[in-house]
Parts: sequence; C-alpha cells; structure tokens
Amino acid sequence: MNQPLTFLAAAEKTLADAGEPMHYRDITRTALDGGFLVTQGKTPEATLNAQIAVQLNERGDESTFVRVRPGVYGLRRWLDDGTLDPDSVMKVFGALIPHYPKNEEVHLVLPAWDGAPGGAISRMLSAMWEHTGTPTSPVDWTDPDSWIGERLEGESQDWARRTWEGSKKRVSPRYCDPHWHVIRIYQLLESNDGTLRLTDAGRDFLEHPEGETARWIDLDQGILLILRLVAEAGSTTPADLLEPWFEYLLEETKIRAESTAKGALSRRLHNLLDRDYVSRNGTTYSITEPGLRYLEADRPTTVQDEPTVDLDAEIRRLQQAKRDGVREGIRDILAEMDPFAFERLIQRLLDAMGYQDTEQTARSGDGGADVLGTIKVGISEIKEVVQVKRQKANVGRPILDGLRGSLYRFDAVQGTIITTSCFTRDARAVAFDRGAAPIALIDGDTLIDLLIKHDIGVEKRKIELWSLNPDAFVERED
Repeated sequence: MNQPLTFLAAAEKTLADAGEPMHYRDITRTALDGGFLVTQGKTPEATLNAQIAVQLNERGDESTFVRVRPGVYGLRRWLDDGTLDPDSVMKVFGALIPHYPKNEEVHLVLPAWDGAPGGAISRMLSAMWEHTGTPTSPVDWTDPDSWIGERLEGESQDWARRTWEGSKKRVSPRYCDPHWHVIRIYQLLESNDGTLRLTDAGRDFLEHPEGETARWIDLDQGILLILRLVAEAGSTTPADLLEPWFEYLLEETKIRAESTAKGALSRRLHNLLDRDYVSRNGTTYSITEPGLRYLEADRPTTVQDEPTVDLDAEIRRLQQAKRDGVREGIRDILAEMDPFAFERLIQRLLDAMGYQDTEQTARSGDGGADVLGTIKVGISEIKEVVQVKRQKANVGRPILDGLRGSLYRFDAVQGTIITTSCFTRDARAVAFDRGAAPIALIDGDTLIDLLIKHDIGVEKRKIELWSLNPDAFVERED
C-alpha cells in the first residue's frame, strides 16, 4: 500500500502524475482512489481546496500551486517548463475593483456581450469618454435612449444599445466600466476567433449564483471578508467596518487612499444588500439567514470541526435575534416615553456624542427648539438647535421650515430634527438646500443606532468563542 500523504503533498503528486491542471474534486478523488490520501473527514474535497487556497494566499508566488480557473489548479513549476502559459493563471488579490458592481447587473450584461467582436466593448467605452464635458458644462447621461443615438455612431452605438436593452435598461452603457473589468479579470468572456464568447467560468457565474466562480470572485474582491466582518459584529456600520477593511487593502492591494477604500466598501455593501446577504436598518448592517448560509458553505469542514461550524452559525443567529429584540425593546420604550423625558434622553445622547453646554429649553415658547448644544467642528464651535418628535407620523417639511426659521433666536447656524418615525420626501429634499441653514435629519432607526453605539439603554457583554486550529499541531520544516 502507498504511504499516505498530507492533503497538499497528495495534491502535488496527483497533478504531477496527470501533467495538466485538474479540478480540486478530481484531484481529491484520484488521490483517494490511489490510496496515498487517507482521511476520516466527511468533506475531503472542501478541505483540499481550502488548504491549496490558503497556501496560495499566504505564500503567493512561492506557492507550490497556481490557480488556472476557479477550483482548477496546476503546479507553479509548469510556468517555467512551458506546460502552462503565464497569461492563463489567475492572479490572487491583484486587481481590486473599487466601483464594484452588483452581481445581478453583471448577469445581465454577460449575455448581451456574448458574441461581440473582439475589442468592441473597449471601443464603445472609449467612445463615451470622448464626451466627458467640463465642470461648467457637464454632460447629461441620465437618458440612454436619447444620448446613445446622439453621441455614438456605428459599432459603438450598436453595442451601447445592445448593452442598454440587453440589460433590460438596468445598466447604463456609460457606467459599465466596472462590469467590463469583472468580466475581463475573471475571464467570463474570452475572444474566440475574434469574437467574445462565454467561458466555462462565465456560464458557471450565470447559472450558479453561489457557485465556485462567484465564490472565487467574492474572495478575491474582499466581499467575503466584509460579509465575515458583518457576521462577527452582529450589527455594524460602515464607519466601524472601514478600519479593518482599509488595513486589508493596504496589505493586499495598491489602494492607499482612505476615500477610495470608503467608496469600495460602500459598493460591496450594496452588492451584499442586493443579494440579500445583509440587511440594513438606518446606517446599520446585519447578516441575514441567506448570508449566514453562504458564509458557512464557504468554510471548509472536517470531521474535527464539523460540529463547531453548526454551533458557530447557531451562535450568530441567536446573537442577531438577541440584538433585534433589544432594538425592538428600545423602539417600544421610546414610543411610550413622556415627551419631556424623551428630550432629556436626547440631551444625554448629545453629551455622549461630545456636545458641550447642552440644555433643554422651556416646555413652551421654545420656537421648535427642545435641546441646545455646542459642537466643535475643526477649530470652530458651532451652536446647534435640536427639535425632537416622538410620533408615529412622518415628519414633514413644515416642521423643518419652522426649525430653520427659529435658529436666529438662539444664535445657531444649524439644526437637527430627531424623530422616532421617518421623514417625508419633501423634508429630505430641502434639508441641505444651498444657501439655507443645514438641518440634519435623524430617523427612528438611526436614533436607535446612536443610542446603542453610545451605550445608552444597552449593556454589552463579550462572549469568547474557541475554534480548533489543527494546523498548530502540524510540525513544519524550517
């Protein structure tokens, strides 16, 4: 009988014997059938795939393996002997796309671009960039039905129209550069005899929204990282996610500007939101049941840690249920509070947020002002007037106009309305009118977020979770 090997050694031997790239499932089956991989684990395929992926991510160009396509691996030494074309190897964490699109939008443009002449999509995008306009004379791109015919011609006009109509008028040709980047980087379309055609990876991406190609792209673009961060936090805001996300970008990509990191984070959260992997309450994001299932399916399991995977998922579900219950409890208490006690609560919140000299106004004759405070912005101190509305009906524009008109009485330059409900569209539209005093609008969900963030009405306890790390017991050669 052959001497059993480790997963990585078995994968290397299997690939060397085959002399060509193989899917990790085929590598696993071949190694098991050959008797040189022996395991009691219930998911050896997932374990082998995970171990190769970890080595690739940790060792990069020094890894034994290369990834040819999602789930398909070869040996790095084949690049030196000519067995593999370097252009056929997928890069790991090499081209993060800041303005990452929604998966559904890529699903729409892929079939629309299948059959395009090689270079047609790039030429279409270049043709539109010739009409960029200037700050004093901007170009209106809001109606593709009009501008496609007016600004483009020939092949570019044809493929712009196919993009717009083929995507059911969901993806504007003017803003499909990120979609094209995704398709090129991950080889979802490739030129075949001068014509773009769907690849196996492209078909997998279309037919299996949670398949290997989608998972690989999510991993490479940091989307899985963000989903894990949301899951670990239970409920979190983009501001809280930015620090670990930016650290990841600094280490793994060429992005160095925090503004770019913030935009990239926002686009990925919208991608996850569109796929129902996260939900949003005000500015707070939480993982959903589909998101948990997707995250747990991505984690490799072995016989040793299989029960832990189920327990981890259950702990997260219970944690989220507990947090949802606390939010609803806060909402119920706010709805029943005495109006004057509610004003005192808002004063406490302002104190916790760093406002100075906060005070409640008189119960009547306050001109719409309930709480006053001073906040330092840069080197300036700004006096702010806060009006609170504990009500079920949405707050409309007349209340906003009334507060704005009373600011002068308190020598204030800005105001805030805090409500347990929401705001009408008219109120939101004029809150930051040019030339008028700004009025910040805090709805019920955002108010609850702020109370929780500043530990008002909640007690937070940390739970320490243990996870088994089998690699720590493996002796490594120096």
